Amino acid sequence: MNKGGKSNGVISDVFRSTLFSVLICIVLILVFALLVKLTAPGSTFIVVGNYVLKAISVLLGTLFGIKKAKNGAVKGALSGLLFIVITFLSFSAVSGSLKLTAMTAIDLLCGALAGGICGVIAVNLKGGGEVSQ
Repeated sequence: MNKGGKSNGVISDVFRSTLFSVLICIVLILVFALLVKLTAPGSTFIVVGNYVLKAISVLLGTLFGIKKAKNGAVKGALSGLLFIVITFLSFSAVSGSLKLTAMTAIDLLCGALAGGICGVIAVNLKGGGEVSQ
């Protein structure tokens, strides 16, 4: 396969995974918002819940989005990073405020790490876990 074909496979898997992650995240956030409204938990619960929702979204997005069982860590890390960027920009637009803080950098790092781990899991579940040299 030519080099362009490989990069097209990576790009399509990354975009597909990111799209699934964002859609899943929207659904989970709506459910979480309802739960928060009904129970009025503390801020710690909301912060932890936010990270759990992001991790679940990235995990499911990579599981559904990665079709070619190769380069799972790279595809997952890129998907996680792109997911965090898209959701950050979306929620910034909704709130009307674009604040880059240390938490933004931590979110980006966590998104890339979670995505990389989830990408490896996705590839191994699809049977492409061979180690290349």
